Formats: sequence, structure tokens, C-alpha cells
Amino acid sequence: MLTKIDICNIALGLIGTSFIKSFDEKSKEALVCKQYYDNCKDKLLSRYDWSFARKIAKLAKVVDDDKSLSQNIFKNIFQLPTDMISIIKVFESNSYDFVVSVDKLLTNLDSVTILYTSNGVNVHLYTPLFIDSLTSTLASDLAVTITDNYQLSANLKILAEEKLKVASVVDANSFSSNSRDNISNL
Repeated sequence: MLTKIDICNIALGLIGTSFIKSFDEKSKEALVCKQYYDNCKDKLLSRYDWSFARKIAKLAKVVDDDKSLSQNIFKNIFQLPTDMISIIKVFESNSYDFVVSVDKLLTNLDSVTILYTSNGVNVHLYTPLFIDSLTSTLASDLAVTITDNYQLSANLKILAEEKLKVASVVDANSFSSNSRDNISNL
């Protein structure tokens, strides 16, 4: 099973630099990997509805006594999950009768359950093709900072985009239309 460090080392290998053993090392590679990893992962998670990163949550209502959040437009305010990247579906709604404001969902619905993309997914749940895409994307982001090689970064970005296309198509095809119908009927 791969770890965050393993993923970083694959990316570092793609740019031809030294590997790391932890994010706390006193090396440029460790410092930059620690700085870039989560942002790079979240960037990829936000670009596609990955099946391994989906979660369902029933949202808790938030009290808005002074109506500063709802502005008297919406009846209810709900707290969004802290690990949410994006909402995929609001189960109680067939339309866009809600607004997302920072970390809150404003709506006239009385209860809200969402399907969403989470950035809190354990690395062990990443698909091999997502990891392949993540390592290439991370390598592209790291290349300029570590090697000052803009051409290498540009080449890795092209490679990362190709890998993302393949990974997202395979992920979509592995999630059967029958499963999609079941989710939309929840």
C-alpha cells in the first residue's frame, strides 16, 4: 500500500531528484512536497467526481438568529462537511434551490443530505490510475521549484493531463449506470 511519501517519491523520481523519508526532513524536496501535496491532491479531486472519494452526509442545521447568513431569503442554513471539495447531489432537491456560501448551504429545504467529494479519503482508497495522475501532476508542480526546469514542468503537465483523462474515463466506466440510477433514486 502506498503512502503520501511514496506518492511524493514517485513524483520526485519523475523529475530526477532525491527521494525523501518524511515530510519533516531538512531537505528542499521534503519541504516542497509537504507544501504542495495536499493542494495538488485537492486540485485533482476537484476536477472530477471520483468514485473512491464520494461520501454521503446528513447536514446539521445552523442557527441564524440575526439572519446575517440567510438574509431572509432562505429558511434554513446547514453546515457543510469540513472535508468537502464539492457537492455532487442534494438528495432532497431536483433543482438548484440552494446556495453554497463558504462552509454553509442555504436553502428552503427542511433537511439536507448530500453526496459530495471528500478530500479526507485515505490514500489506500486511491485507484492506481488516480495515483498515476496525482504523481504526474505533483511532479509537474514540483519541477520548477526543485529543478528550475520550466520545460520539464511543461512536459510533465502534458503527461499529467493525459493520465487524468485516462483515469477519469476508467473511473466513470467502472461506476456502472445501474449504480448511478441507485444513487439518483436515494
